[in-house]
Amino acid sequence: DCDYPRVTSLEASEAFYASRTKSDENTAPFAIETDSQYVGFCSLMHMGNRNRAAELGIMIGDRAYWGRGYGKEVVRLLLHYGFHHIGLHRIAAFPNERNLRSIGCLKACGFREEGRARKVLWLAGEWVDVVQLSILREEWEAI
Repeated sequence: DCDYPRVTSLEASEAFYASRTKSDENTAPFAIETDSQYVGFCSLMHMGNRNRAAELGIMIGDRAYWGRGYGKEVVRLLLHYGFHHIGLHRIAAFPNERNLRSIGCLKACGFREEGRARKVLWLAGEWVDVVQLSILREEWEAI
């Protein structure tokens, strides 16, 4: 959400699309499907580091599927994949402070709030914080 349109050239749009669809060993992207229909996407990103850390991202775009437990199921599957199959030590997420559904979902899955980047995003006419949350492998194992 922003208050002004963003205009880009066709070449820039094509380059962006190509960068988002090429194979990347540091990112594990997945589609979210239910009822034989695509409803969103999720991923683990920035995995290629010696600290065995990654960032989790999830977006369920179809509002008809909000509040039905899909977010928690997807986050739990990503945590299992990241910790069990990839061998990660830490997974973080960075929702904006207005995204209370995401923050609640992440906390319900064991994430803990670590801090905030204050007034870092311009969203719908005002500056908002980004909330930093994470979960460690040992915390996930204890759940």
